[in-house]
Amino acid sequence: MAEQMEADEMHEHRDVIAVELTQSEEGVGDRHEAVKRPTSGLTEMARTKQDNNERGTDVTDQSSIKRTGKARAIFTRPPQRLLSVLLAFALGLAACTSMMSTGQAATNPAGSSRPSIAWGSAHRVEASNNLKSVSCPAAYFCAAVDDAGNAFTFDGRRWKTYHDVDSGTGGFGSVACVSAKSCWAADSQGFVSHFDGRGWSAPASVDSSPGVYFGLACPTATFCAGADGNGSAFTHQKGRWRRVSIGGQPEFQSIGCSGSKFCMAGDSSGDVTTWNGAHWSGPHTTPASASGPYDPISTIACLGSHMCVAGTVYGGAEVWRNGHWSAMQALATNGASMVGAACFAGSTCFMVDGYGEVFTWRSGRWTKSPAVDPSGNPGLLPNGADGLSCASPSFCAATNNGSEGAYIYFRSPVPDVTTGSLPGARVGRDYKVKLHVHFGLAPYRWQLRRGGLPKGLKLGAKGAIRGKPAKAGTFRITVAVTDPLGQAGTRKLTLSVKK
Repeated sequence: MAEQMEADEMHEHRDVIAVELTQSEEGVGDRHEAVKRPTSGLTEMARTKQDNNERGTDVTDQSSIKRTGKARAIFTRPPQRLLSVLLAFALGLAACTSMMSTGQAATNPAGSSRPSIAWGSAHRVEASNNLKSVSCPAAYFCAAVDDAGNAFTFDGRRWKTYHDVDSGTGGFGSVACVSAKSCWAADSQGFVSHFDGRGWSAPASVDSSPGVYFGLACPTATFCAGADGNGSAFTHQKGRWRRVSIGGQPEFQSIGCSGSKFCMAGDSSGDVTTWNGAHWSGPHTTPASASGPYDPISTIACLGSHMCVAGTVYGGAEVWRNGHWSAMQALATNGASMVGAACFAGSTCFMVDGYGEVFTWRSGRWTKSPAVDPSGNPGLLPNGADGLSCASPSFCAATNNGSEGAYIYFRSPVPDVTTGSLPGARVGRDYKVKLHVHFGLAPYRWQLRRGGLPKGLKLGAKGAIRGKPAKAGTFRITVAVTDPLGQAGTRKLTLSVKK
């Protein structure tokens, strides 16, 4: 491909891939900011008082020390071992006193410094139509569209349905969002609709001959790109869409952009066409098209002109790095097509196939990761996944169309119950303890998974155990906390009730 690009430079109406983008270039910085927001929101730990307590133990009443030289000698030069013992005893006594007087559960943050990332349970978005695309610019916002012209938005808690946005023009095929206030959706007839945070606009025609595909990528608030199945590529800048016909009329099947200065679109012959910030150039040969039979490129994700990953209809993957394509590598062992890809700073990429198998590109090689739904829920697998969108390495969404409806799975940090023990209770006396959790996404919902509390005590959905225990004894329970993304964490606890 590099040799072909060099030849293209000699032609008046052909353009080569732009010089390598950096994070400071237009679009890439914006994208990274969008990635940072949900990541920090999902992984921020609740602050503990440990640091303050440790600092407090170093504070000494200087006024009492200065009263006499004898006092100064006593307090400033004690035996080191004795000081350590006294300090540990004082801290332990203070902690116990505080817990007993306030009824506060003891937490154990030491094991919660890093979240566990996993795919959560399925969210049923609708019952009768197929989701065609999902886009998540942040952990607190996603948008999805279906083949009946309906659109859906997720606010971090629940899905909202916008009925019949595009029902009269063939139904949506793709959606791309840059924020919770800016999304574009396109259908197979060349119509697009815009979401402004409040609602969707009426469909507007931007493509008179789109073919069967119109894909979108919107890396910044001021730039989007599209490609259709009839050899046309599009850019949206300064409030208007601009269409360019590509020579040879490639049947585009995928598009990915890293910013306003670089995009790559893949076609049914396994070739790619690129955007350099001013012009489209191509088609260019890739390993998918270098030798027959051709392997159509079904998904593309790019970090910049220096790196992209492309997945193919026959389950292969190829990587564009610094002007060269890697050899085609077969990833899907079940014959499934690659249906989605996402890349992040640090040259890490995800790719998912039609059976929900996930593959990770890191340190120059592909490895297999946990599947979207390894449980094989009835009606979902083996239909697997149909699309993928990631706001960060710790937050992704995958669509799935099964016989029981259309679902979305989220990949996110698993809530970690940090309450390590419960204070004791007494029969007939008021008891109230708040359980604590790190990671995941609020609001949380708590419940008893195993065991039971004594009569008179109840665990509320917001994580408080309260009431007046009516029976003495030792009660062993397992509590569970679930976030809106379907992730759940558990913890075994023991409650001692005395007469």
